[in-house]
Amino acid sequence: IAVKAVALAAALMLTASVLTEAAEGPAARGTLPANWSRDYERSQTLWVDLAERGDPKAQSALGFLYLIGLWLDQNDREAFHWFEAAAAQDVPEAQYYLGTMFLRGRGVGRNASAAFFWCELATTGGLAGELPAAHSCRDEAARALTSDDVRSAALRVKTWNPTPSPPRK
Repeated sequence: IAVKAVALAAALMLTASVLTEAAEGPAARGTLPANWSRDYERSQTLWVDLAERGDPKAQSALGFLYLIGLWLDQNDREAFHWFEAAAAQDVPEAQYYLGTMFLRGRGVGRNASAAFFWCELATTGGLAGELPAAHSCRDEAARALTSDDVRSAALRVKTWNPTPSPPRK
């Protein structure tokens, strides 16, 4: 229960951030209802719309909601889809969660090389101090790889470039 409460608080805070930044029109004009943070159905609809239009923060937030089953039915494949879209657009939190999904085989087959790549990218992208678990994910994945595989994945991190997410059909 405590985990759900913390997750709900985090989701509500992230909702405020995402909606304020990505829905600048209505948010800036003050046309969102005053109690929108408690209106889960409305918030979910807004997040889905923003995510489907390619907003990386909304995609990451939606991935998290699917991962933990908050407001939505828990669905690892959907979580993976949204984290992948956000991670490709350089959202470190999404990169970390995508790496852990590859590491654990949630929503996708286990892949230590992909786990190492995404978790290492998350640590180099700003999560190093904020989320030490990204280092743990990377290190656990590295133990399952050969030294050549680690070098290859590390090289991919150095040469990686974010790509915009096309709108979902």
